[in-house]
Amino acid sequence: MEFLGESITSFNVEATNKCVLKCSACDRTLRPEIIKKLEDLSPKVFHKILFEDLRHADLNNTLFNFCGIYGDNLYHKEIFTIFKLIKERGSRIHLETNGSYKTEKWWNELFSILSHNDKITFSVDGMEDTNVIYRENSDWESINLGMKLAGESNVLSTWKFIIFSHNQHQIEDAKKHASKLGITRFLTRNSGRFLGMDDPLRPDESHIGLQQIHREHVQKYMDTDKWDDEVSILPRCQQIPRKNIGLTYEGYIIPCLTFHSVHNEWFEKNKQRFDIKGRNILDVLADPIWEELHALWDTPSLAPRICNTYCGTPRNKKNNTDRIKSQDYKYESLLNKREWNPFLD
Repeated sequence: MEFLGESITSFNVEATNKCVLKCSACDRTLRPEIIKKLEDLSPKVFHKILFEDLRHADLNNTLFNFCGIYGDNLYHKEIFTIFKLIKERGSRIHLETNGSYKTEKWWNELFSILSHNDKITFSVDGMEDTNVIYRENSDWESINLGMKLAGESNVLSTWKFIIFSHNQHQIEDAKKHASKLGITRFLTRNSGRFLGMDDPLRPDESHIGLQQIHREHVQKYMDTDKWDDEVSILPRCQQIPRKNIGLTYEGYIIPCLTFHSVHNEWFEKNKQRFDIKGRNILDVLADPIWEELHALWDTPSLAPRICNTYCGTPRNKKNNTDRIKSQDYKYESLLNKREWNPFLD
């Protein structure tokens, strides 16, 4: 099972476009037409992939990373059925979520399905008074409950904290709270979730993400005669240590979930070739259309604009991966008990 000549180690899955939040820089907020039709990818599609198309594949330790662009997989009505299918094949699960509006019963059922090799990440940007500023409509009480129960489970857990102007003073408070809840690790991510230089969400310059810096460079040269001289595309889906492929709620295989976060004319023209509801996933992955895309990456002005925006860098830069600062609590002892390194997932 390969993507552009490299073995696939993980699937990034957006199984639904449902979410209860209204984050200002989220694609579902910026493209409201997306949520006019709410969709869940059927468990039947996962059964087809896991037990028909890939029935001869070794999926032990393959990671299914549930992290959406338009939706939060927490709100898929049959997410437990999907998780059970994945666990039957011996694969690992990572769920990234805002964590709002689920009951103790729901969380307990989730942690009964997941094992010690699985992970959950809570995307919580601040404390009770600040998380709701960007993650509008989030619910602190249910988030706190979910994190507490995660800390009490045997599942690896992360609190991911995006730094904004309104929460940058609370990092130490959040670290202490994460430790109190038993969360395995605490991460701060430098921000790129704001809309321009004058956005009040923009934090101090020391907390501006590398991806945002690169994006601003790319935007400076896009649609100019210096585009191809000043910009190169380094596809994240091909970067070590992860070889990723995306699976959308509509049933399409794409290089990454961001690939369909804006109107993508190249994808729209070719999307039936990425449809795994009607095609074997191995046939989709072997389709020559991927070589066409790979060739487009060599000339940024010809490539899909989203590839420039998300994976474009100043030419000759070697890496476009955002820097993540981590604060680890009991992680070293946990790593000694694992055959895999969760820092590489």
